[in-house]
Amino acid sequence: MKEQQTQQPQMSQQQSQMSQPSQQLSQQQMQEQLQAALDRLLLANDPAAGQWLGAFQQSQEAWQVTHSILASAASLLASSSSSQPPQGMSPSANALILFAAQTLRSKVQLQLSALDSSARAALLSALFSLFQSFCCAPNQHQVLLQICASISALLLQSPGTAADLEARLAAAMSAAEGGGGGGGCTDEQRWSVGVVTLQRKHVFCLELLSHSKFVALLLQRASSLSLSALSQSQTTPASAASGPVAAVDPSAALSLLHKTLRCLFAWVRIGFLTDLLAADTWQSHVLPLVELAVDSLQEPCLCEVAAEVVGEMASRHEPLLPAITPRLLSCFSQAAAAHPDAFPPLASAASNPSSSAAGVSGSGGSSSSGVDEEERERLVAAFASAIADVGLASPAHVVLSPQLRDPFAAAALRCASVHSSDHRIAISLLPLWSGLSEFLSARVNSSSSSTTPPLTPQDAAAVQAILLAALPVCLSHAKLSTVVPGGAMGDEGDEEEQAEAEAAAEDYREQLEESLVDVMRAVGAGNYLSTVAPLLLSSALPNPQQLLADMPAVELQLFASQAAGQVADSDRPEDVAWACQVLSAVAYIASGVAESAQSSIPPRLQPWVHRAIAANVLAYLSFLPRVPSIVPALLQSLAHGLVPPTSQGASAAGARQAATRSSNSSRASEQATSACAAALCALCEAHNTSASTAAAAASASLNEGLVAQLVAVGENLHLSRLQPKQEADVITAVASAVSSLPPAHQLLALQRLLHPVLAALQALEQQPSSRSLCEAAACSFTRLALLLEHIRLPSPETQRLDSQLLQCLQQLPPSLQSPELQQQAGAQPGAQPGADRTRGGEGSGAIQAFLLAACWPHLQFLLSLPSSSSSSASAPSLDRDALTTAVAAAARCLSPLATLSGPAFLPYTNPALSSLQTAFSTAGPPPSPLSLSACPSILRAAESLLSLQAHATADHLQVSADQLQLSASLATSALVSFVSAPACTALKSPKGAEQHPDITEALLHFASSLLSLVPPSHLASDSSSPVLPPLAHLLEVAARGCTAAHRGVSSSSFSFISALMTAATQQASSPSLQSQPQSQSQQVAPLVQLCTAHGPLLSHALVAALLGPNAVSRVQKCVTLLQQLFHVCCCAAQGATPGATAAQAAAQAALAPMHQWLVAALSSLPPGFLKAGEAEAILPAWLTQLASAPPALTPSANEGERGNTRMLRRLLRSFADSHRHTAVGA
Repeated sequence: MKEQQTQQPQMSQQQSQMSQPSQQLSQQQMQEQLQAALDRLLLANDPAAGQWLGAFQQSQEAWQVTHSILASAASLLASSSSSQPPQGMSPSANALILFAAQTLRSKVQLQLSALDSSARAALLSALFSLFQSFCCAPNQHQVLLQICASISALLLQSPGTAADLEARLAAAMSAAEGGGGGGGCTDEQRWSVGVVTLQRKHVFCLELLSHSKFVALLLQRASSLSLSALSQSQTTPASAASGPVAAVDPSAALSLLHKTLRCLFAWVRIGFLTDLLAADTWQSHVLPLVELAVDSLQEPCLCEVAAEVVGEMASRHEPLLPAITPRLLSCFSQAAAAHPDAFPPLASAASNPSSSAAGVSGSGGSSSSGVDEEERERLVAAFASAIADVGLASPAHVVLSPQLRDPFAAAALRCASVHSSDHRIAISLLPLWSGLSEFLSARVNSSSSSTTPPLTPQDAAAVQAILLAALPVCLSHAKLSTVVPGGAMGDEGDEEEQAEAEAAAEDYREQLEESLVDVMRAVGAGNYLSTVAPLLLSSALPNPQQLLADMPAVELQLFASQAAGQVADSDRPEDVAWACQVLSAVAYIASGVAESAQSSIPPRLQPWVHRAIAANVLAYLSFLPRVPSIVPALLQSLAHGLVPPTSQGASAAGARQAATRSSNSSRASEQATSACAAALCALCEAHNTSASTAAAAASASLNEGLVAQLVAVGENLHLSRLQPKQEADVITAVASAVSSLPPAHQLLALQRLLHPVLAALQALEQQPSSRSLCEAAACSFTRLALLLEHIRLPSPETQRLDSQLLQCLQQLPPSLQSPELQQQAGAQPGAQPGADRTRGGEGSGAIQAFLLAACWPHLQFLLSLPSSSSSSASAPSLDRDALTTAVAAAARCLSPLATLSGPAFLPYTNPALSSLQTAFSTAGPPPSPLSLSACPSILRAAESLLSLQAHATADHLQVSADQLQLSASLATSALVSFVSAPACTALKSPKGAEQHPDITEALLHFASSLLSLVPPSHLASDSSSPVLPPLAHLLEVAARGCTAAHRGVSSSSFSFISALMTAATQQASSPSLQSQPQSQSQQVAPLVQLCTAHGPLLSHALVAALLGPNAVSRVQKCVTLLQQLFHVCCCAAQGATPGATAAQAAAQAALAPMHQWLVAALSSLPPGFLKAGEAEAILPAWLTQLASAPPALTPSANEGERGNTRMLRRLLRSFADSHRHTAVGA
């Protein structure tokens, strides 16, 4: 205890001394305190020690103390043996030396301004002296790097010493090379200051660019020392070494050479060779560096950085290509001779790609040259990168010289033929083939006035031969049978490795497609296809069994033929012949694939084949009208591609294995189904377009078979695993095909397409608590909505004249019958519609009646399901999420059904609105049956029903006034119900619109449609109307939404306010109000009262909208709403009294409330937001232009009124621009 009590005061005393570095202590005492603080920080992680050390680094005395520590260490290093660390250099002392070097470096970088010029010169001399001591010391490499960094920073910030850079660095190099601290210093240590200094080119490269010659000499000197050390290590045995240097470490020499190349790369990138190439002595300075970079390609540990240097030299300095290219080809020959396994001969590699793959990415072992597979692949990749960069830098240089062209092409092809797991070697050479193709196309097609002369026929043929030779080499990497471990695609092996190989092949193919298109344009379609896809141009195709036996090769040719289709033009006669031949061959292959058994093609290969066929359909789509007979075969194959591969009758183990393969190859399957869906849609659209222009008799049987296949696809669509976008494409194609059928066939096709949908809905009605059945019903309604959106039905007159349609109606099952449908079935062909015109007799057809009879009962059941489950305690519990999804899908399906049915849906409008209203009332937070995500779909469906009613009224259908009043009452009651529902309770909060943007947007759009479509006289006849409180609530929500960042909420808010004020002005001028007695005519319309009561809120919202997010884009909307608000004020002041004099007086009276509201809105802004007197300056101009402008910019406004409106818009825009950077909430 006593020891602890005596130790504690000592520790506290030491901490008190360390609280601030004392300026009264000697340097020796400071070093001791530094050592103690550093030990406490490193060993005990003492925060007080860290703070003390940080304070020391900022102090002025740190300059002298750190230099003293480094100088003492340098003296110890100079007096000791170079092979053993000096006495007293413990790990703790080494940490202090490194800390001193780091502190000195940071002070030079950040606090050099504290030293005058003489002190900087002395510091630079001291740093060079320290460098000469530490560059020869063992285990002090990190300290040496800090000293070098200090020299670099000092040279940068001392312009007066930059001129002496060459002399000082040369003196330092000579001193280090002379020994300075002993003969034990290695070449890497001697030259590390030069390398480190040059590597920091981003710090002071501008200072050193004027010393390019010295930089080149320094790099040459470093490289020559490294190469001589390597040569000595290879020729002199370690036992024969003598002298102060016992042995030369080759790894150290290679490390320095790697740093030298990296440094050279950095300096070439910043352009230091530019001045050297302009000098007369450039060969003595530059050529050694070129030889260094190119020769280093043969060393596996240097080849990657050497390839970067060669590529940078070739791309930036074209004059160097005559020196680079011959040496590059010579080094390639030497490397190919030294490593024959890495560079297989071109003939064997092209004929047997798997052998070259085994040569580089084999199972293991090392070659006779002592280089393993990884190093060999790195070596080939480096040569491939350098060859590609040289060829891209100047294609003319390598292909127009007969001495260079053949060896260059051979070297490029030999590198391209080497297979690797990630295809990086082949990918690095793809830009070369594209560049040569562009060069050939440009030179062959160049005009006489062009600056570049055209190629001679001999040169053009030579370049074309190179490209044609490169095609099979490039495609060999894309062949699927060579990328899957174990051989063929169907072999069993490591599934994960197969999936990785397929992913690599897919990535390679994506990059290969662009190069294939470039080559095809350069060599021509005939030469291209005869090289990559001879099967597709063959006049005698093999039988399907032979095709299936070699399906990987067939699939590769299908993949290659896509490029030709992308550049083919159906208007060029020379393209039509070969394109139609390719299409016919693709259809023949597709027919064989579709008709073959599932086991004939390996499951992993099936999606690739289907995708290739779909890609060819899309590529040659414009040529399909010329060969219509192949459409069914293509369609059948695309339909097979939509369904994932399965094996019928397989065992349980086989099924599990197929499931595993399917999960691992999900990427290929998804891409195949997506391509097939897109091709199916495009194929049907193109065929329908061509069929409409061709003779109907010639294509009648073909169309029937085509549509029958498409209907089968749609009927089995629930069995496929398609993404929503893919399903939409397929359903669009099916709907397009069904739309071209006669009425009777169309009815039968719809009956088949609706069968799986109705089956899923009937199953849900029997078990409404099943989650899976709810999800299936949601998917069925989604597909049904897409079908109804895209299908086109015959006119009712055409349906009534079709006798076959009536026969089909009579054969429908009783479950699909309805009174309207029975009436249609009992009518005679060509009979006129009955007298019951309100039930959809006029303007409706049998197919519309069939759709309503088939779909409406299920829609009504599903929309009422949430309310029935919540109202009955004995009802089974429903899955909330699944039911929400199903109800939202049913609501989305209601809109296209009503639009497609047209007038036939009018009798169902009121029940549909009631069902939507009931479903909406059950939505809300848990435990409500529905979640809030279903509300937007319900509201949008209700809006579409309102539009349908309005259009029916506008078409002058015989709809009674009582029915119109009933529909208007139901619409307004729906609005009241929607606003008072639990789902809209959250909108009453200040941030409710932002928290529920979808509901807010949909509800405001519904209310806007109601205000626009329902006559104002039916909205609110007096101030006690029940619709006024919901409208007032929505007006408050819209006022807050005007400044919302959500564009949908903002736009719907402006639209609702505009619609409400438009309805108010219409109600004020309605004949029913003007026809009232004089005593009652002075009463203000209820909607006008509503708007004027909320005038302050609207004014504040519009001012805030001018100052909120996206303010400039809202200026026009604010101008319109201010005009409308002013016009509402005029209506309130004028009442219903007609006459121009009363209107002028009302306009003057309306300025008073407008002025009062705008003053209040501007006064509510944050203090200091407006300039002093700004509100008083802008309001008179606003009100003047507002009073002289029309209520809204209409076509009837004269030119003066339009000018006033433009002036008001200009004023508001100027106000918004001046306060753009300050946001204000409503």
